[in-house]
Amino acid sequence: MRLCEESGVHIVELNMEKPMESQGPFDLILQKLDDITATRNAVQTYTRKFNLQKFIESHPEVPILNSLSKSQQLEDRRNMNARLKTFEGRIQDIDIFVPSFVELRNSIPEDCVECMHEAGVTFPCVCKPFDATHPDTSHDMSLVFEHSGLRDVKTPCMAQSFINHDGILYKLFIVGPKTFITRRPSIKNLNPGEYKTEHFRTADVSKPNSSSHLNQFVNNDQDESSVHQLDLQVMTELAQTVRNGIGIDLLGIDVIVESKTNRHAIIDVNPFPGYDGVPHIQQMLCDYMIDTIRSTRSKQS
Repeated sequence: MRLCEESGVHIVELNMEKPMESQGPFDLILQKLDDITATRNAVQTYTRKFNLQKFIESHPEVPILNSLSKSQQLEDRRNMNARLKTFEGRIQDIDIFVPSFVELRNSIPEDCVECMHEAGVTFPCVCKPFDATHPDTSHDMSLVFEHSGLRDVKTPCMAQSFINHDGILYKLFIVGPKTFITRRPSIKNLNPGEYKTEHFRTADVSKPNSSSHLNQFVNNDQDESSVHQLDLQVMTELAQTVRNGIGIDLLGIDVIVESKTNRHAIIDVNPFPGYDGVPHIQQMLCDYMIDTIRSTRSKQS
């Protein structure tokens, strides 16, 4: 905030449960959908969204980072993955794909296996809640290794094929046209079999310093190319392709590199992520807000 003040930008924290008109005027709105939905009260969430949407409709001249409507398209993981499927293809000589997924309506193994087979979902699979923004449950996952383990899963949910990726997750952080790539620990390579279903929270396996029996991480000092044939240009092009396609300028994308094949899988996308590990992120966000304001004014003049 201090950096923005020094650059001549006055930051105001909004009360999203009150009409925004009386809190302005504004040159730009910076919103994070997770903060809007970070309440267990459905009425509060509705009120926050309603007040922001009403302001947006009344003031189309005010730029919004990120677009509320486009952010909401990513709230449901079924919609998110269907959207991400549109980015499948090749960048240079690298295959880009989204692991197969399917909606599971109940925990009856016979029903689930039939649905999984039709959708091409294989074991092991990761079962995820539909809601990607719920403050309590959105990061609660289950690893299922064979059909009987589906009884342990809370349904309805989305089941997605687990892709072996040598325990490394790549976080692509986007601020407008700039892309930053960081590496995180992730779940180790797994095989299907008669193993106990594993329930976990994503923070326990993929935060920078997380340590779990599920993850393994290549030493930070080890050259990534010795594990994966990582092409930073491909990662950057992928990040900007998704950014432009989704229409969100502050974005985080989770990418894994499939063991042995080097195919790149998009497994998650987050509007306005935490940007952990990105240097000088506060200054960068401030500069981008200023650029957005100036660009909007230039187009309107």
